[in-house]
Amino acid sequence: MRLLIGISLSVLIFTCWAMSLDKAKALFSHLANKSGYHVELKLDEAKYVNAWIDSPYRVTITQGLLDISTDAELILVMGHELGHIDRQHYRTVKGSYKQEMDADVTGYYYCKQLGYTNIFNLSNLPYL
Repeated sequence: MRLLIGISLSVLIFTCWAMSLDKAKALFSHLANKSGYHVELKLDEAKYVNAWIDSPYRVTITQGLLDISTDAELILVMGHELGHIDRQHYRTVKGSYKQEMDADVTGYYYCKQLGYTNIFNLSNLPYL
């Protein structure tokens, strides 16, 4: 549960960082390639903070998320979304707590593979 809360908090932390879409795509491409998936990153111009998978081939992030995220925060959120793809959660209509936890753990693994091991002190959680 703490991992899920950590990811939820990651999109609520307001910073003075505005990331460009090009930089976000570069980070996402690196993460997606490391995970072995060929996935497109799409931008929704909405100002609210969110990200989701549209299909096994596309992750959408909002402008609101880009506006407040640091590299590490965005990597964590994108890793979480790739976790949904990895676990094939796009096949189900309704998400569940278990799916969110599965995506958290898988996303954390992808982040760790890229060297982001101390994002929000997630590496210190006892069950990982």
